[in-house]
This record gives sequence, structure tokens and C-alpha cells, in this order.
Amino acid sequence: MVSTLPPSGSVQLRIRALRGGGGDGGATGAESRDCYLSMYLAKKPDKADPNEARLSRFTCCTLSGEPLAAPAVADRLGNLFNKEALVEALLHKRLPKALSHIRGLKDMIPIHLHPKPEADAAGAEVRFQCPVTGLDLNGKYQFIALRGCGHVLSVKGPQGGEDVCVLGLPQGV
Repeated sequence: MVSTLPPSGSVQLRIRALRGGGGDGGATGAESRDCYLSMYLAKKPDKADPNEARLSRFTCCTLSGEPLAAPAVADRLGNLFNKEALVEALLHKRLPKALSHIRGLKDMIPIHLHPKPEADAAGAEVRFQCPVTGLDLNGKYQFIALRGCGHVLSVKGPQGGEDVCVLGLPQGV
């Protein structure tokens, strides 16, 4: 049945608005896996590898970040330093607040790191080891620095007193 409208008549249309969105069949962009991953995975920052951070603590100077080399020193908290970098920072008073417990070289222990025989090869990550047990100085094992002689030994190795070198070497060698 066809209705006739007068030429001056009007038609009133009612448009129903959808409340709350969705339900209209439109795509949100999250249907495909690629869109979903690009929305959420791109926002996460890269995390530093904890093994790399641990290894660098025992192979690099805490202050300068350069590889450890003789002469080296350690503080009472176990941080290792190249002596030259530490002296320069002390002279120019450029120590970070995290190292404020260091007042001078008297607070430091001169240490003698035993080089690993294979460390000369290119690509060797660990450069030092315990001279008694052969354990790598890489942060997985505990090490101590003897105050009297400065040798760095594994806790698992034989221990003497604070002033006795278990290697039988004279003091300071």
C-alpha cells in the first residue's frame, strides 16, 4: 500500500543512538593479532639483562665503567675501582652520592686481582679468578679481599686470618 503525502507534508524520522558504543558491527582494530601486539608491546621499555649488570660489577670500574686494571682498589662495600679513576674523582670532588662513604684512599683496600689464563683470548667475559680454587670472579660466588696483602680470594678457598696471606706470599705482592 502506497501512501500519498501532500506536497507540503513532512516526514519525521527518529534515529536511535547507540549508547555505550559497540554493537554496530564496526571494527576496533584489536581483532588482528598484529594490531593488538603493536598497541601493548611497544609501550614496555627494554629491561637490562641482570646477568650483564652482575658481570659488569666485577669486571668494570664502578666509577668510570672502564675494565678493571692494575692498580685496583676496593671499598668496604665491595665496589671495585681503578685507582687512577678514583684518585681523579677524589681530587676534583666528583664522587656520586652513592659513594659518599669514601673520604679518601685510606678508606680503600689495595687489591691484587689474579688474571684468568684464558682471559687473553678475545671475547672472554670473565678476566679474573681465585688463585686458590680457580672460581671465576663473576658475581656468582662470594669473594673476599684480604686487608693485609690485598689478594682477592673465593670464600670457598682456604682462609687464614686477616693479616695472613693463604698463598704464602710476602705482604703486598
